[in-house]
Amino acid sequence: MEIEIKNIRREYPIPVQTKQAVTMRILFLTQDITVKDIPRAYNTGFSLMVAQIATALAAEGTEVYVSSSSLTNGTTVVYSKTGEKQFTLLERKLKYLLTNLRWKDIPRAIRHALSSHKMSMAWRIKLFKYTLSIGFNIHLIRETNPDVIFIHSLGPEVLPFISAALHTGKPFVLALHGLFSQANKDDFTTQGEIQLLPNLLQSGMPLTVVSSGMHNKLLNLCGWKECKNIYVVPNALNDDDEETENTAIDDPWTETYRILSIGNLNENKNQLQILRAFSLLPTNIKEKSQLCLIGKDALNGQLHKEAEKLGISQACIFTGSLPHNEVFRWIRNTKVVVLASKLEGFGLSIIEGYHYGVPAVCFDRIDAFDDLYHEKCMTPVYEYSDKALANAIHKTLMQQWDKDFIRTFAQKFSNHAMASAYLNILRQAQVGKLTEKAFNRLADKYLS
Repeated sequence: MEIEIKNIRREYPIPVQTKQAVTMRILFLTQDITVKDIPRAYNTGFSLMVAQIATALAAEGTEVYVSSSSLTNGTTVVYSKTGEKQFTLLERKLKYLLTNLRWKDIPRAIRHALSSHKMSMAWRIKLFKYTLSIGFNIHLIRETNPDVIFIHSLGPEVLPFISAALHTGKPFVLALHGLFSQANKDDFTTQGEIQLLPNLLQSGMPLTVVSSGMHNKLLNLCGWKECKNIYVVPNALNDDDEETENTAIDDPWTETYRILSIGNLNENKNQLQILRAFSLLPTNIKEKSQLCLIGKDALNGQLHKEAEKLGISQACIFTGSLPHNEVFRWIRNTKVVVLASKLEGFGLSIIEGYHYGVPAVCFDRIDAFDDLYHEKCMTPVYEYSDKALANAIHKTLMQQWDKDFIRTFAQKFSNHAMASAYLNILRQAQVGKLTEKAFNRLADKYLS
Protein backbone atom coordinates (compact mmCIF):
# COMPACT_ATOMS: atom_id res chain seq x y z
CA MET A 1 0.00 0.00 0.00
CA GLU A 2 1.96 2.99 -1.26
CA ILE A 3 0.86 6.04 0.73
CA GLU A 4 2.18 9.54 0.96
CA ILE A 5 1.80 12.08 3.72
CA LYS A 6 1.18 15.80 3.95
CA ASN A 7 1.83 17.86 7.07
CA ILE A 8 -0.95 20.10 8.35
CA ARG A 9 -1.35 22.47 11.26
CA ARG A 10 -1.87 21.03 14.71
CA GLU A 11 -5.64 21.38 14.69
CA TYR A 12 -8.41 18.82 14.87
CA PRO A 13 -11.65 19.56 13.03
CA ILE A 14 -14.65 19.64 15.34
CA PRO A 15 -17.68 17.78 13.95
CA VAL A 16 -20.48 20.02 12.70
CA GLN A 17 -24.00 18.77 13.37
CA THR A 18 -26.17 19.11 10.28
CA LYS A 19 -29.41 17.58 9.06
CA GLN A 20 -27.37 15.33 6.78
CA ALA A 21 -25.98 12.02 7.97
CA VAL A 22 -22.97 12.61 10.21
CA THR A 23 -19.82 10.68 9.29
CA MET A 24 -18.74 8.22 11.95
CA ARG A 25 -15.48 9.27 13.59
CA ILE A 26 -13.09 6.58 14.84
CA LEU A 27 -9.98 7.23 16.92
CA PHE A 28 -7.31 4.53 16.71
CA LEU A 29 -5.01 4.34 19.73
CA THR A 30 -2.18 1.92 19.06
CA GLN A 31 1.34 1.08 20.11
CA ASP A 32 2.52 0.96 16.50
CA ILE A 33 1.55 1.65 12.89
CA THR A 34 3.35 1.76 9.56
CA VAL A 35 3.21 5.05 7.68
CA LYS A 36 5.33 5.55 4.58
CA ASP A 37 7.91 8.34 4.83
CA ILE A 38 7.98 8.22 8.63
CA PRO A 39 11.34 6.57 9.39
CA ARG A 40 11.37 3.24 11.25
CA ALA A 41 13.85 0.40 11.58
CA TYR A 42 11.50 -2.17 10.03
CA ASN A 43 7.82 -3.01 9.73
CA THR A 44 6.04 -5.68 11.72
CA GLY A 45 2.94 -7.62 10.79
CA PHE A 46 1.15 -5.74 13.57
CA SER A 47 2.16 -2.27 12.37
CA LEU A 48 1.18 -3.06 8.79
CA MET A 49 -2.16 -4.57 9.81
CA VAL A 50 -3.15 -1.58 11.96
CA ALA A 51 -2.51 0.70 8.97
CA GLN A 52 -4.50 -1.62 6.73
CA ILE A 53 -7.48 -1.69 9.10
CA ALA A 54 -7.45 2.11 9.44
CA THR A 55 -7.37 2.52 5.66
CA ALA A 56 -10.08 -0.10 5.12
CA LEU A 57 -12.41 1.60 7.61
CA ALA A 58 -11.81 4.97 5.95
CA ALA A 59 -12.73 3.40 2.60
CA GLU A 60 -16.13 2.55 4.10
CA GLY A 61 -16.86 6.26 4.58
CA THR A 62 -15.67 6.84 8.15
CA GLU A 63 -13.33 9.56 9.43
CA VAL A 64 -10.29 7.86 10.96
CA TYR A 65 -7.75 9.40 13.34
CA VAL A 66 -4.69 7.53 14.62
CA SER A 67 -2.30 8.11 17.51
CA SER A 68 0.67 5.76 17.92
CA SER A 69 2.86 5.62 21.03
CA SER A 70 5.83 4.40 18.97
CA LEU A 71 6.02 7.50 16.76
CA THR A 72 7.12 11.09 17.27
CA ASN A 73 5.47 13.10 14.53
CA GLY A 74 3.50 16.17 13.58
CA THR A 75 -0.16 15.94 12.64
CA THR A 76 -0.18 14.28 9.26
CA VAL A 77 -2.88 13.44 6.75
CA VAL A 78 -2.16 10.18 4.98
CA TYR A 79 -3.14 9.92 1.33
CA SER A 80 -3.01 7.15 -1.23
CA LYS A 81 -0.98 7.67 -4.39
CA THR A 82 -4.21 8.53 -6.17
CA GLY A 83 -4.87 11.35 -3.71
CA GLU A 84 -7.57 9.71 -1.62
CA LYS A 85 -7.50 10.54 2.08
CA GLN A 86 -6.92 7.46 4.22
CA PHE A 87 -6.49 8.63 7.81
CA THR A 88 -5.09 11.42 9.95
CA LEU A 89 -2.03 10.59 12.06
CA LEU A 90 -2.27 12.85 15.10
CA GLU A 91 0.63 14.83 16.47
CA ARG A 92 2.62 13.11 19.19
CA LYS A 93 5.61 14.93 20.65
CA LEU A 94 7.14 15.01 24.12
CA LYS A 95 6.37 18.69 24.66
CA TYR A 96 2.65 18.04 24.20
CA LEU A 97 2.75 15.11 26.60
CA LEU A 98 4.23 17.51 29.17
CA THR A 99 1.77 20.30 28.35
CA ASN A 100 -1.15 18.00 29.12
CA LEU A 101 0.46 16.28 32.09
CA ARG A 102 -1.81 15.53 35.05
CA TRP A 103 0.09 16.01 38.31
CA LYS A 104 -1.72 13.12 39.95
CA ASP A 105 -0.20 10.73 37.40
CA ILE A 106 3.39 11.49 38.49
CA PRO A 107 3.38 9.30 41.66
CA ARG A 108 1.85 6.42 39.68
CA ALA A 109 4.43 6.84 36.92
CA ILE A 110 7.24 6.64 39.48
CA ARG A 111 5.75 3.51 41.07
CA HIS A 112 5.40 1.86 37.67
CA ALA A 113 9.01 2.71 36.77
CA LEU A 114 10.12 1.06 40.03
CA SER A 115 8.12 -2.08 39.24
CA SER A 116 9.31 -5.34 40.82
CA HIS A 117 9.05 -7.08 37.44
CA LYS A 118 12.33 -7.97 35.80
CA MET A 119 12.90 -5.50 32.98
CA SER A 120 15.53 -3.31 31.39
CA MET A 121 16.08 0.33 32.30
CA ALA A 122 14.68 1.22 28.88
CA TRP A 123 11.41 -0.46 29.78
CA ARG A 124 11.26 1.36 33.13
CA ILE A 125 11.62 4.66 31.32
CA LYS A 126 8.87 3.61 28.92
CA LEU A 127 6.49 2.77 31.77
CA PHE A 128 7.20 6.15 33.34
CA LYS A 129 6.48 7.93 30.06
CA TYR A 130 3.36 5.90 29.25
CA THR A 131 1.72 6.63 32.61
CA LEU A 132 2.49 10.34 32.25
CA SER A 133 0.78 10.31 28.84
CA ILE A 134 -2.74 9.72 30.18
CA GLY A 135 -3.51 13.45 30.20
CA PHE A 136 -2.28 13.81 26.63
CA ASN A 137 -4.52 10.95 25.48
CA ILE A 138 -7.49 12.55 27.24
CA HIS A 139 -6.66 15.73 25.30
CA LEU A 140 -6.62 13.82 21.99
CA ILE A 141 -9.99 12.25 22.70
CA ARG A 142 -11.58 15.56 23.61
CA GLU A 143 -10.14 17.36 20.59
CA THR A 144 -11.11 14.73 18.02
CA ASN A 145 -14.43 13.89 19.74
CA PRO A 146 -14.73 10.41 18.21
CA ASP A 147 -17.89 8.32 18.24
CA VAL A 148 -15.82 5.34 19.32
CA ILE A 149 -12.21 4.58 20.24
CA PHE A 150 -10.46 1.56 18.71
CA ILE A 151 -7.53 0.35 20.85
CA HIS A 152 -5.06 -2.19 19.46
CA SER A 153 -3.20 -4.74 21.65
CA LEU A 154 -3.02 -4.99 25.45
CA GLY A 155 0.60 -4.36 26.37
CA PRO A 156 1.72 -1.75 28.93
CA GLU A 157 1.89 0.74 26.05
CA VAL A 158 -1.90 0.87 25.71
CA LEU A 159 -2.93 1.10 29.37
CA PRO A 160 -2.93 4.94 29.20
CA PHE A 161 -5.30 4.68 26.22
CA ILE A 162 -7.79 2.66 28.26
CA SER A 163 -7.53 5.01 31.25
CA ALA A 164 -8.13 8.01 28.98
CA ALA A 165 -11.12 6.38 27.27
CA LEU A 166 -12.68 5.56 30.64
CA HIS A 167 -12.01 9.10 31.90
CA THR A 168 -13.78 10.71 28.94
CA GLY A 169 -16.71 8.30 29.00
CA LYS A 170 -16.24 7.35 25.36
CA PRO A 171 -17.09 3.80 24.23
CA PHE A 172 -14.09 1.78 23.11
CA VAL A 173 -13.35 -1.53 21.44
CA LEU A 174 -10.17 -3.51 22.05
CA ALA A 175 -8.52 -5.52 19.24
CA LEU A 176 -6.07 -8.33 19.94
CA HIS A 177 -3.92 -9.60 17.07
CA GLY A 178 -2.41 -12.48 19.04
CA LEU A 179 -2.33 -14.16 22.47
CA PHE A 180 1.08 -14.42 24.09
CA SER A 181 0.66 -14.79 27.87
CA GLN A 182 0.87 -18.59 27.97
CA ALA A 183 3.87 -18.87 25.67
CA ASN A 184 5.76 -16.04 27.42
CA LYS A 185 4.83 -16.40 31.09
CA ASP A 186 8.05 -14.73 32.25
CA ASP A 187 7.42 -11.66 30.09
CA PHE A 188 5.37 -9.23 32.16
CA THR A 189 4.32 -7.31 29.04
CA THR A 190 2.08 -10.22 27.99
CA GLN A 191 0.35 -10.79 31.32
CA GLY A 192 -2.31 -8.14 30.85
CA GLU A 193 -4.23 -10.89 29.04
CA ILE A 194 -4.62 -12.61 32.41
CA GLN A 195 -4.64 -9.74 34.89
CA LEU A 196 -6.69 -7.16 33.00
CA LEU A 197 -8.64 -8.68 30.12
CA PRO A 198 -11.22 -10.71 32.12
CA ASN A 199 -12.26 -7.58 34.04
CA LEU A 200 -12.54 -5.55 30.85
CA LEU A 201 -14.71 -8.21 29.24
CA GLN A 202 -16.93 -8.52 32.31
CA SER A 203 -17.49 -4.76 32.18
CA GLY A 204 -19.04 -5.18 28.72
CA MET A 205 -16.10 -4.02 26.59
CA PRO A 206 -16.24 -5.47 23.05
CA LEU A 207 -13.13 -7.42 22.08
CA THR A 208 -12.10 -8.52 18.60
CA VAL A 209 -9.71 -11.37 17.87
CA VAL A 210 -8.40 -12.44 14.48
CA SER A 211 -9.17 -16.15 14.55
CA SER A 212 -11.47 -18.83 15.93
CA GLY A 213 -8.50 -20.43 17.67
CA MET A 214 -7.77 -17.20 19.54
CA HIS A 215 -11.41 -17.02 20.61
CA ASN A 216 -11.31 -20.55 22.02
CA LYS A 217 -7.95 -20.03 23.75
CA LEU A 218 -9.23 -16.88 25.37
CA LEU A 219 -12.32 -18.61 26.75
CA ASN A 220 -10.09 -21.35 28.17
CA LEU A 221 -7.76 -18.73 29.64
CA CYS A 222 -10.67 -17.05 31.43
CA GLY A 223 -12.31 -20.35 32.39
CA TRP A 224 -15.52 -19.42 30.58
CA LYS A 225 -17.80 -21.41 28.29
CA GLU A 226 -18.84 -18.34 26.32
CA CYS A 227 -18.57 -14.57 26.19
CA LYS A 228 -20.98 -12.66 23.97
CA ASN A 229 -18.75 -9.61 23.57
CA ILE A 230 -15.81 -11.45 21.97
CA TYR A 231 -15.94 -11.26 18.17
CA VAL A 232 -13.85 -13.03 15.52
CA VAL A 233 -12.77 -10.77 12.64
CA PRO A 234 -10.17 -12.49 10.44
CA ASN A 235 -7.37 -10.42 8.96
CA ALA A 236 -7.61 -9.47 5.31
CA LEU A 237 -5.32 -9.53 2.35
CA ASN A 238 -4.37 -5.99 1.46
CA ASP A 239 -6.29 -6.10 -1.81
CA ASP A 240 -5.70 -2.41 -2.54
CA ASP A 241 -4.93 -2.03 -6.26
CA GLU A 242 -1.70 -0.24 -5.43
CA GLU A 243 -0.41 -3.30 -3.61
CA THR A 244 -1.48 -6.25 -5.67
CA GLU A 245 -2.35 -5.11 -9.17
CA ASN A 246 0.77 -3.00 -9.70
CA THR A 247 3.08 -5.83 -8.73
CA ALA A 248 5.88 -6.37 -11.23
CA ILE A 249 5.21 -9.42 -13.39
CA ASP A 250 8.82 -10.47 -14.00
CA ASP A 251 9.63 -13.84 -12.44
CA PRO A 252 12.39 -13.78 -9.80
CA TRP A 253 12.49 -17.58 -9.57
CA THR A 254 14.82 -19.72 -11.69
CA GLU A 255 13.92 -23.31 -10.70
CA THR A 256 10.83 -25.48 -11.23
CA TYR A 257 9.81 -26.12 -7.63
CA ARG A 258 9.47 -22.86 -5.72
CA ILE A 259 8.94 -22.81 -1.95
CA LEU A 260 8.26 -19.54 -0.16
CA SER A 261 8.26 -18.54 3.51
CA ILE A 262 7.30 -15.00 4.58
CA GLY A 263 7.92 -13.46 7.99
CA ASN A 264 10.74 -11.95 10.02
CA LEU A 265 13.40 -14.59 10.63
CA ASN A 266 13.14 -15.57 14.30
CA GLU A 267 12.67 -18.50 16.66
CA ASN A 268 8.89 -18.30 16.70
CA LYS A 269 8.48 -18.19 12.91
CA ASN A 270 10.52 -21.40 12.92
CA GLN A 271 12.26 -21.02 9.56
CA LEU A 272 15.02 -23.25 10.91
CA GLN A 273 12.68 -26.23 10.69
CA ILE A 274 11.70 -25.24 7.15
CA LEU A 275 15.38 -25.43 6.18
CA ARG A 276 15.69 -28.89 7.72
CA ALA A 277 12.51 -30.04 5.99
CA PHE A 278 13.77 -28.71 2.65
CA SER A 279 16.97 -30.74 3.08
CA LEU A 280 14.85 -33.90 3.46
CA LEU A 281 13.06 -33.53 0.11
CA PRO A 282 13.79 -36.29 -2.44
CA THR A 283 17.03 -35.56 -4.27
CA ASN A 284 15.39 -35.36 -7.70
CA ILE A 285 12.98 -32.72 -6.36
CA LYS A 286 15.54 -30.83 -4.32
CA GLU A 287 17.83 -30.45 -7.33
CA LYS A 288 15.07 -28.51 -9.12
CA SER A 289 13.90 -26.51 -6.10
CA GLN A 290 14.45 -23.09 -4.56
CA LEU A 291 13.55 -21.96 -1.05
CA CYS A 292 13.01 -18.22 -0.58
CA LEU A 293 12.78 -16.73 2.91
CA ILE A 294 11.50 -13.15 3.06
CA GLY A 295 11.91 -11.17 6.27
CA LYS A 296 14.27 -9.23 8.50
CA ASP A 297 16.92 -11.47 10.07
CA ALA A 298 16.62 -11.42 13.86
CA LEU A 299 18.83 -14.52 14.25
CA ASN A 300 22.19 -12.95 13.34
CA GLY A 301 22.83 -15.16 10.32
CA GLN A 302 21.97 -18.43 12.05
CA LEU A 303 19.78 -19.56 9.16
CA HIS A 304 22.52 -18.89 6.61
CA LYS A 305 24.89 -21.04 8.66
CA GLU A 306 22.33 -23.82 8.97
CA ALA A 307 21.72 -23.79 5.21
CA GLU A 308 25.46 -24.22 4.62
CA LYS A 309 25.62 -26.99 7.20
CA LEU A 310 22.74 -28.82 5.49
CA GLY A 311 24.32 -28.37 2.06
CA ILE A 312 21.38 -26.41 0.66
CA SER A 313 22.77 -22.87 0.65
CA GLN A 314 22.86 -22.74 -3.16
CA ALA A 315 19.11 -23.38 -3.24
CA CYS A 316 18.23 -20.81 -0.56
CA ILE A 317 17.43 -17.14 -1.11
CA PHE A 318 17.41 -14.71 1.82
CA THR A 319 15.89 -11.43 0.66
CA GLY A 320 15.72 -9.54 3.94
CA SER A 321 12.75 -7.24 4.49
CA LEU A 322 10.95 -6.26 1.28
CA PRO A 323 8.23 -3.75 0.38
CA HIS A 324 4.83 -5.29 -0.20
CA ASN A 325 4.90 -5.09 -3.99
CA GLU A 326 8.19 -7.01 -4.01
CA VAL A 327 6.76 -9.66 -1.69
CA PHE A 328 3.84 -10.14 -4.07
CA ARG A 329 6.29 -10.54 -6.96
CA TRP A 330 7.71 -13.62 -5.23
CA ILE A 331 4.27 -14.94 -4.26
CA ARG A 332 2.84 -14.64 -7.77
CA ASN A 333 5.04 -17.40 -9.20
CA THR A 334 5.74 -19.63 -6.21
CA LYS A 335 4.41 -23.19 -5.99
CA VAL A 336 3.70 -23.21 -2.26
CA VAL A 337 3.69 -20.90 0.77
CA VAL A 338 4.96 -22.60 3.94
CA LEU A 339 4.08 -21.41 7.44
CA ALA A 340 5.73 -23.35 10.27
CA SER A 341 5.29 -20.94 13.19
CA LYS A 342 5.31 -22.24 16.74
CA LEU A 343 2.83 -19.54 17.72
CA GLU A 344 0.77 -17.53 15.25
CA GLY A 345 -2.30 -15.35 15.79
CA PHE A 346 -3.36 -15.49 12.15
CA GLY A 347 -1.01 -16.29 9.27
CA LEU A 348 -1.37 -13.50 6.73
CA SER A 349 1.14 -15.03 4.31
CA ILE A 350 -1.29 -17.87 3.65
CA ILE A 351 -4.07 -15.63 2.33
CA GLU A 352 -1.50 -13.59 0.42
CA GLY A 353 -0.68 -16.83 -1.38
CA TYR A 354 -4.35 -17.72 -1.79
CA HIS A 355 -4.93 -14.41 -3.58
CA TYR A 356 -2.67 -15.66 -6.39
CA GLY A 357 -4.04 -19.20 -6.33
CA VAL A 358 -1.04 -20.55 -4.40
CA PRO A 359 -1.64 -23.44 -1.97
CA ALA A 360 -0.22 -23.50 1.54
CA VAL A 361 1.51 -25.90 3.90
CA CYS A 362 0.77 -25.19 7.53
CA PHE A 363 0.94 -26.77 10.98
CA ASP A 364 -2.47 -27.19 12.61
CA ARG A 365 -1.28 -25.39 15.76
CA ILE A 366 -1.73 -21.83 14.47
CA ASP A 367 -4.75 -20.03 15.92
CA ALA A 368 -6.39 -19.38 12.56
CA PHE A 369 -6.04 -22.93 11.24
CA ASP A 370 -9.81 -23.56 11.14
CA ASP A 371 -10.40 -20.19 9.46
CA LEU A 372 -7.74 -20.71 6.78
CA TYR A 373 -8.02 -24.43 6.08
CA HIS A 374 -9.75 -25.90 3.05
CA GLU A 375 -8.73 -29.22 1.56
CA LYS A 376 -8.58 -27.61 -1.89
CA CYS A 377 -6.25 -24.85 -0.64
CA MET A 378 -3.92 -26.31 1.99
CA THR A 379 -1.89 -29.36 2.94
CA PRO A 380 -2.21 -29.53 6.74
CA VAL A 381 0.58 -30.86 8.94
CA TYR A 382 -0.60 -32.56 12.13
CA GLU A 383 2.80 -33.78 13.32
CA TYR A 384 5.53 -31.26 14.10
CA SER A 385 8.54 -33.25 12.91
CA ASP A 386 10.93 -32.25 10.12
CA LYS A 387 9.92 -35.32 8.13
CA ALA A 388 6.20 -34.58 8.38
CA LEU A 389 6.79 -31.03 7.17
CA ALA A 390 8.99 -32.28 4.31
CA ASN A 391 6.34 -34.80 3.25
CA ALA A 392 3.66 -32.09 3.20
CA ILE A 393 5.83 -29.80 1.08
CA HIS A 394 6.62 -32.65 -1.32
CA LYS A 395 2.94 -33.61 -1.60
CA THR A 396 1.95 -30.02 -2.32
CA LEU A 397 4.60 -29.62 -5.02
CA MET A 398 3.43 -32.80 -6.77
CA GLN A 399 -0.32 -32.17 -6.54
CA GLN A 400 -2.40 -30.38 -9.16
CA TRP A 401 -4.26 -27.49 -7.54
CA ASP A 402 -7.32 -25.57 -8.75
CA LYS A 403 -5.89 -22.05 -8.67
CA ASP A 404 -9.24 -20.45 -9.50
CA PHE A 405 -10.88 -22.16 -6.52
CA ILE A 406 -8.09 -20.94 -4.23
CA ARG A 407 -8.49 -17.37 -5.51
CA THR A 408 -12.24 -17.54 -4.90
CA PHE A 409 -11.69 -18.86 -1.37
CA ALA A 410 -9.38 -15.89 -0.72
CA GLN A 411 -12.21 -13.43 -1.34
CA LYS A 412 -13.63 -14.12 2.13
CA PHE A 413 -10.54 -12.31 3.45
CA SER A 414 -11.10 -9.01 1.62
CA ASN A 415 -10.58 -5.53 3.07
CA HIS A 416 -14.27 -4.79 2.58
CA ALA A 417 -15.37 -7.91 4.47
CA MET A 418 -12.97 -7.13 7.32
CA ALA A 419 -13.92 -3.45 7.54
CA SER A 420 -17.65 -4.23 7.44
CA ALA A 421 -17.27 -6.64 10.35
CA TYR A 422 -15.28 -4.12 12.40
CA LEU A 423 -17.78 -1.35 11.63
CA ASN A 424 -20.68 -3.45 12.85
CA ILE A 425 -18.90 -3.95 16.19
CA LEU A 426 -17.71 -0.34 16.51
CA ARG A 427 -21.21 1.02 15.85
CA GLN A 428 -22.70 -1.11 18.62
CA ALA A 429 -20.06 -0.28 21.25
CA GLN A 430 -21.44 1.13 24.50
CA VAL A 431 -19.77 2.64 27.55
CA GLY A 432 -18.98 -0.22 29.94
CA LYS A 433 -19.39 -0.57 33.71
CA LEU A 434 -15.69 -0.24 34.58
CA THR A 435 -14.54 3.13 35.97
CA GLU A 436 -11.18 4.80 35.40
CA LYS A 437 -10.40 4.50 39.11
CA ALA A 438 -11.15 0.78 39.18
CA PHE A 439 -9.11 0.15 36.04
CA ASN A 440 -6.13 2.11 37.38
CA ARG A 441 -6.17 -0.07 40.50
CA LEU A 442 -6.00 -3.15 38.28
CA ALA A 443 -3.19 -1.60 36.22
CA ASP A 444 -1.25 -0.65 39.36
CA LYS A 445 -1.47 -4.23 40.62
CA TYR A 446 -0.39 -5.57 37.21
CA LEU A 447 2.62 -3.23 36.99
CA SER A 448 3.66 -3.34 40.66
